[in-house]
Amino acid sequence: MTEKQKKDKEAADKVDADKSNTVPEKYEFKIPDGMEMDSELLKEAEPMFKELGLSQAKAQKVIDLYAQKVMPAFLKKQADAWEAQKDGWKESVKTDKESAATSSMPLSKMLNA
Repeated sequence: MTEKQKKDKEAADKVDADKSNTVPEKYEFKIPDGMEMDSELLKEAEPMFKELGLSQAKAQKVIDLYAQKVMPAFLKKQADAWEAQKDGWKESVKTDKESAATSSMPLSKMLNA
């Protein structure tokens, strides 16, 4: 590679680096298949991304973290809490015969809820 080619490549690399660090006018995010972008959340996040000076690539990393780690962990905790609540109700029905006797729902249905 000649000296001129090296300088041209360095200049092109610098332009690419500058572009990759530029805050875009509008972010365009890629989300995993099967997920939907929460447009209300995005309306709140985009101004913050711009304020923080996040490039498209950096903002995408935040979106990826949310989609791949934060949201699944939140959904799992929510599902676990619901299961614990149902288990508590089942125990309550088993130990509190009076409530079960006055309920309009059959006991078998309560225990399988």
